[in-house]
Amino acid sequence: MKKNKAQHPTFAHVAVVRKKDERRKLKGTTCKECEVYYAHLPEEEKQKKLSACSRHRFLYIPPCTPENFWEVGFPSTQTCIERGYIKEEKNPQARSRRRQPFNALFSPKGKKILKT
Repeated sequence: MKKNKAQHPTFAHVAVVRKKDERRKLKGTTCKECEVYYAHLPEEEKQKKLSACSRHRFLYIPPCTPENFWEVGFPSTQTCIERGYIKEEKNPQARSRRRQPFNALFSPKGKKILKT
């Protein structure tokens, strides 16, 4: 059984395309910065430009990097609330109280518990 090296996998993946004429055949896409550059063009002309001179060419277009992915460190609580990581309830429910308090089973560091 001989395997053909030219076969492409059936799933989306990133592979290096080495030949210039093969790279020309790939789809040209934009990143956020390029999108601003091509924003003034009509859609048809934009597609022509992308296929002719795009620096971003892929067989399968990879997903964009999530917002704030490259920020190092932990965001503040206020930033987390603004981004929607933490959701505050407007009417927090009050905790239910026990009818009888817990009985202390152990004494803290040598203190004796007086049972009444």
